[in-house]
Amino acid sequence: MTDDLEHRPRPRANTTSFSAFGWRKPPPPQPSVHAATYQKSTSVQTLIEDLTPPAVPSLTFARSLAVLLQTTSPCPSLPTLMPILGTLCTEHSPSSLQAAGYDILAAYCGNPETTLNSSSDVLACFELFNIPWTVDLWEPRFKAFANFSNAISYKDIFISDICTTILGWIKSAFDPMLTPSSLPLSETLERQRGLKEYFSFLFGILASPEFLDGAHEEEVVQILSVLGVSVRTAILSPREAPPFLPPDAGSSRAHRRNQSSTSAPGTSSSPIRHPADIAVEAYAEFLTIHHKKLSHVHLSSIMPILLRSLAFHASPLPRLSVHNITDKLSEIERKIWGLIDSMFSGPHAGSCTLILHRSLSPDTENSRDPLPCVQLSFGAHRVLRSLLRRSLLARLARAYISKANSQTYTHTGAAGSVDLPEDFISLAWPKEDASMWEFSRVSPLYCKSLGDWMVWQPENRSLDPALSPEIILSEAAGLLIDVLYALDDRAEEEDDFDEEEVVAVSKALHRLVQYIRIYRTTEGAPHILSRSAHLDARPTMLQIISFILSRDISSPVNWFMPSVLLSIADHLSDEDSSGAVAAITRRHGFSPTSPEWMETWDDVLKNPNVFSGARPLTWAAILEAIETVHSIVKDVPPYRKPWVELVFSFWSTKAHSELGHGAEVLWLILGEEISLRRIESQGEITTDPVMDEILAFLSEMAVHDKTHLGAEPRSPSIDNTTPASSAVPSANIRPDARMTRRSGEHTLPSVMSILTTFTTGNSSRSQSQNRRAGEEDASEPPKGSETFPMRPSSDTMTKSVGATLAFILAFSQLAFSPHPVKGPDFDLSIRIFRVLLQIAHSSTCSRARLMSLRFLMRLRADRDHKVYFAASGYDPDGHILAMARISNRAKPEEESVDPPSGERKERGHSAEQHPQRPRGRALVVARDHSLSKHNRSTSRATESIILQPLWQVPDVLPIRIPFSDTPTKGISSYAQSPSEEGGLLPVSEYLNIIINLLSAERDWEVLSFVLCHIPAQLGNKHLFCGPKCRALINQLLKTLCAGISTGELGAKIDLWPDGLRPRDAYGLAYHSLSVLISYKRCFDGQSLHHLVEVFLDGLSGSPSAIKCCLHALSLSAFELKPSMTRYLSRILEKLSQIMSNPTMSVHIIDFLSIVGSIQSLHVNFREQEYKMVFGVALQYLQQHNRQDSTNQIPWALSQHVRIMSYYIIYVWFLSLRLSDRPGHIPFICRQLLLANEGRTSVDQSTEVCFDWLARYSYASADPRPTNSILDEIITNPPAAVETATSEKTWIVGNSVVTIRTLSRLGWLEVVSRRASGLTKFLCRAENVPIVGPGDLNPDMLSVPASFMMERPWSLGGPVPEEQLTLESDEASTSPPDPITGYVWSGTAPSQRRKDVAIDPSYFPLQLSSFPDKDSPHFGTLVTDSPKIKSFTRTLDRMPVIDTHKVGIMYVAPGQTTEEEILQNTYGSPAYTRFLEGIGRLINLRGQKDVYAGGLDPDEDGEYAYAWWDDNSQVLYHTATLMPTDPQDKYSNNKKRHIGNDLVRIVWNDSGLPYRFDTLATQFQFVNVVIEPHSMGTIAAFSDNVHENEYFKVTVQRAPGMPEFSPVGEFKLISAQELPLLVRQLGLLSDWFAFVFQTTERDTQRVEVITNWRSRLDTIQRFKAGVGFAQPHRAAVAGNSILEQQPVRDFSSAY
Repeated sequence: MTDDLEHRPRPRANTTSFSAFGWRKPPPPQPSVHAATYQKSTSVQTLIEDLTPPAVPSLTFARSLAVLLQTTSPCPSLPTLMPILGTLCTEHSPSSLQAAGYDILAAYCGNPETTLNSSSDVLACFELFNIPWTVDLWEPRFKAFANFSNAISYKDIFISDICTTILGWIKSAFDPMLTPSSLPLSETLERQRGLKEYFSFLFGILASPEFLDGAHEEEVVQILSVLGVSVRTAILSPREAPPFLPPDAGSSRAHRRNQSSTSAPGTSSSPIRHPADIAVEAYAEFLTIHHKKLSHVHLSSIMPILLRSLAFHASPLPRLSVHNITDKLSEIERKIWGLIDSMFSGPHAGSCTLILHRSLSPDTENSRDPLPCVQLSFGAHRVLRSLLRRSLLARLARAYISKANSQTYTHTGAAGSVDLPEDFISLAWPKEDASMWEFSRVSPLYCKSLGDWMVWQPENRSLDPALSPEIILSEAAGLLIDVLYALDDRAEEEDDFDEEEVVAVSKALHRLVQYIRIYRTTEGAPHILSRSAHLDARPTMLQIISFILSRDISSPVNWFMPSVLLSIADHLSDEDSSGAVAAITRRHGFSPTSPEWMETWDDVLKNPNVFSGARPLTWAAILEAIETVHSIVKDVPPYRKPWVELVFSFWSTKAHSELGHGAEVLWLILGEEISLRRIESQGEITTDPVMDEILAFLSEMAVHDKTHLGAEPRSPSIDNTTPASSAVPSANIRPDARMTRRSGEHTLPSVMSILTTFTTGNSSRSQSQNRRAGEEDASEPPKGSETFPMRPSSDTMTKSVGATLAFILAFSQLAFSPHPVKGPDFDLSIRIFRVLLQIAHSSTCSRARLMSLRFLMRLRADRDHKVYFAASGYDPDGHILAMARISNRAKPEEESVDPPSGERKERGHSAEQHPQRPRGRALVVARDHSLSKHNRSTSRATESIILQPLWQVPDVLPIRIPFSDTPTKGISSYAQSPSEEGGLLPVSEYLNIIINLLSAERDWEVLSFVLCHIPAQLGNKHLFCGPKCRALINQLLKTLCAGISTGELGAKIDLWPDGLRPRDAYGLAYHSLSVLISYKRCFDGQSLHHLVEVFLDGLSGSPSAIKCCLHALSLSAFELKPSMTRYLSRILEKLSQIMSNPTMSVHIIDFLSIVGSIQSLHVNFREQEYKMVFGVALQYLQQHNRQDSTNQIPWALSQHVRIMSYYIIYVWFLSLRLSDRPGHIPFICRQLLLANEGRTSVDQSTEVCFDWLARYSYASADPRPTNSILDEIITNPPAAVETATSEKTWIVGNSVVTIRTLSRLGWLEVVSRRASGLTKFLCRAENVPIVGPGDLNPDMLSVPASFMMERPWSLGGPVPEEQLTLESDEASTSPPDPITGYVWSGTAPSQRRKDVAIDPSYFPLQLSSFPDKDSPHFGTLVTDSPKIKSFTRTLDRMPVIDTHKVGIMYVAPGQTTEEEILQNTYGSPAYTRFLEGIGRLINLRGQKDVYAGGLDPDEDGEYAYAWWDDNSQVLYHTATLMPTDPQDKYSNNKKRHIGNDLVRIVWNDSGLPYRFDTLATQFQFVNVVIEPHSMGTIAAFSDNVHENEYFKVTVQRAPGMPEFSPVGEFKLISAQELPLLVRQLGLLSDWFAFVFQTTERDTQRVEVITNWRSRLDTIQRFKAGVGFAQPHRAAVAGNSILEQQPVRDFSSAY
């Protein structure tokens, strides 16, 4: 195992033994020859005499004497030598002489015969050694002193003096070494050698029996004190490297088994030792010998020195492992540990433990000298760590042995052998009890020490790293690393781990990591810690903490790591803190399955570092956990209530912060808690203070949010995230205020009894959010139930919006109940409803107001007045989307869901969950600074700002409302009877709020939302029932009408988006007024007049407003006939002024066609009004024929406008009295010619129009003759006689005239075939007398036939009396009952009940050559009989009017497929009444002139509904009238007709939106859907008049088909007027669908040809085929086609 924390090698001294003095420094060179000669010839006595004062000292004599004294015998007495020694050993003598003197004393005392018995001699010698220590003298002096000590006879008497002398020398030699820079290297080495000899001699004396037996404790303490002073002084001396290092953190967990040897402190090549090494070694040596003699009172001075010494010499510890127990301590450390072990195992172990405990924390009383304090605590932590390591190793060894034994059992069950290291058993079961040092026991003390050192501030703190608390904290962190490693190893060796120990580790780690809080960046932001498993050789505290926090948080043994990470979340990256939350969630730490789940929540929610707008991932993970836990506990009140109270306590303080994104779940939990507490009370009237507090809090947040006063600034993009600040060098890191950790306790009963009710694994929650950035699959928490599906939001959730959502959810869960809401539940729901109204009206936050309105405006009521929330079908017709486009609130097409059926799809969690680019376009808004409340000047000083729209459609509410789209019994909008169950929703209050908003709103976002959404809600008439609502509906009409008329609508808006002004608000308001037409019973006549007048004024507005007003006026033509009659002239005048806009052409034409079909509207028209109508239609023909006109609108739409312009002429011309028709011919003729200006001849469509005018100007006769009795009698002679005796045909202009002479005498048949029809005359030439009976060839039939020709008749049976009545207005007569009345048969078009009048001019005009009246001859006789017969057969098969076929289907309740729909054989009573009005039931058998639409009575049934007039015939393929074959599952016989129809009328009683593609066919063009304005299925078959009062009509169009219908997205129409409107819609729709199909969906510029034009084309081909020459027309010679007017205007000639 490699050591992660290494020391530099430093020199080590060998203090185990003293070497001989052979290493003495040799003396300077001397004349050895003279010395030797002298020594051999001189005696001891002579030398003594030569050296005794007053002789001059001689170095040579002195050395010779020293040599001789070693062996001389007898030895001279000491007093004889004392004068010499006194002279030589004085400090004033040269060092060489001093050395020689000490050599003499050493030789003397070393002589075996020398014995010092005299105290005076001994004391005199002691005086010789009181000389300061020098490099040259220490060795001879020490040798002399050693021999002198050995020569003393009574040594025990002088041991104290001996020790004192040695200790003095030690001090004088040691003290200068404390400042090594002041000493040369050689001197330092000499001092080290001297100290070694001194200590060796001293310890020899102290270990002698004399000292051991006779020494007192005071003497030992005195010596120990002296040595202690040296130690304390030495360890304060600095090293080149730091005197102690941080702990070894070990390697990463992935490689922890690959151990390498730890680098023990090496031996330096330099012999220099630090003074502390010498001092500590000596102190340890002495204490090893004498510590047992010391009492416990001295431990207070001994233990601190040992601890400080240990700190000074501490070396890195290897990674804790049972496989690496090699001791790698230095010799000094080993001695110190030997002493410490003996003390902690001896009788004073308790005292040592107390001292250790005190030493862990800093000495606050001695803060002036911080270094000793740091050293002491470091040593104490190292001791604690080492003792703890022994305990941990013992447990690891036992676990290893246990596991090894369990794996060695043989198949017979006998235990096998286990090979263990020699010292493994002693390691597992040590002699001393190590259990007292288990971490769970020392954890409180350890945590206290951490806390003390984190706040420690010395008075004299310098930049010295040795004074940093990190030194202590690093060692403490090393202790914790050891414990964590042990936990990891035991987790592998054992199946379980000590829970108490893990809890202790958790608390300690929580305390340790708080140290990170002192680190700040240069900007003052928290330093962001990177969780890394790498450590440098000398790691900083940051790296150590990072290393600890890099542990695998998913491991069960590390269950505490996530909470530790969250405690310093502000110093972690967002990814790390979110991963911690996810880990707690995965481990179910937030779930009630964990006993401490409430404590965990309390710690997280009360942790201020977790919640920040710069931590979106963490915030999202917490919200995910909250949502998951809520889905678990919401059905268990004992656990949910305290948990929600905790969440509420948290959110009530955090709601004001910048948190918001994704916080919907918190608001919704509070909202749901309101409803759950109310429901759980089971209807009892109870007081719940918590619920009241929640209601008050939510109300305050939603209504009185002061942070949103004024206009809300909105930008195209919002980014609340800030990048994590990187760490700066330590020089820039500054300490900051510490943070204290708060905790709370919650107690709950055990959850084990109800665990089976929890869903803690795979739940039913569907993922509705996108995975958040940086979130991995493995870190996803368990999903909760889909209680609150969130949508991806581009806006930050404001507290006002969140509180509003809470109220919405609470109200929904209370009100939309499957059971009637009564009592307290109803009271609370109404209370919340009124709060929602208050929010919509008075909240200071526009977003909250819009959120409330988004909910309120989706409330609907079914036919039983049961209120529900419309989720998917709130805009089935796309009406809101169309209006949103007008106000630039529609999302781009690729982002919206708008299926043809109008159904809306549910959204997918979206989740994005973070701020992103808003969708839709940003609006540039001009802020007006000059506007005041009373004066709004047009001169404005504006400042351009960017506003992001607050609402867009399609729109989905961000929560799922219970029982959406499903009426329940919970609450009603109106009570049909007093006994009806359920409460009533005060809809009138809501309606009153809407009126106030429309009249006084200042925010365009709110006003535009109301204007766009209120029409669809007003279309649900069952929601607004009752007298209060009726009065308010009337007030609503007046408010809108007055607001538009006076300009007050939108006048108070502060900020108008660029391009939008009040007139655009009017355009939106017209849609609401259109719906209010269906409330006509609530209004008086004057109000209805005002309503139509407002629509009239709207024709001067924007194009969208004009279109809406035209649609509304089209509806008013049916519903408001008196008012329309009053203003119709002004409307036509306005239309003639605005018709220049090509995009409005189709809507104007449709309006004129509808009005023209209702003759009562214009019965009193004057010539001028008719001319305005004709002028509009003719003007459109002129625009169409211009070459550049068709480029402004689609080609198909242009063709439709052209066809319908002619149709307008025909319809309105027929509405004229017969006598007035010729007067309009000149005007129409001229305008038709103007439409062809620039051409040499008129086009075929114009030619057809002229021909049609010629037919109907002087008669209202049918376009095709019918067979009368006279015709049957005259044209059917006896079988033997031919019908005609002769026949001739002439081409007369654009007609073909055939005259036959009949076999009846004097009778002629004249037939004129023209493009517009066929005219037949039966006449008798009176020049041929009638021959009576008795004459030759008597005429027996002429007279009776003449009498009978005026009698009506029918081939189908008796004619009822009402058939004989002549009516001028077909629509004013109610149709016959299809069940009990008659059935039309025979030639139905000729049996219409109308007054037929013929002017004499009719006869010659039909036989004239018009328009070739200037032809010189009557016509050209055609003699080719075969061609004539072929021509007449072809032409007579062509219809003389336009024919249409339209399908009708009935959708029964609950039906959605075409198989079910086509199988229906009957419908509801309302459907049956509709069929009665839309046409006449005819018998298909025997029909000659009625267009059958391809129906065969033998296969498709004998009856069908049809309608016709002079211009058109419509045959309805009614599915319920066609036979149903039980064997034909798919009803192919019905589908072959209805499926091929271009237009289908669908009566939808299913209660569901009708999908456009329900019927699978290639002919999907137009569906006219009729359905009740309110949801309901059972009531569909009731015959209640109120149920069938109004119906909603919607026109569904094929994709790509432009809008053409006169009803827009939808209209409400009364049951009485419904058939007339739908008939016109079917007719107009079939025309346009035919054009759309002919032009291949508007992709080909193909001209559409009508039946009349086809007839004209056939006539012209016939003329060309027989060689008819076009006569010369003088009028054509001019330059303008207008010169043809005299020829074309037949009114002047006829």
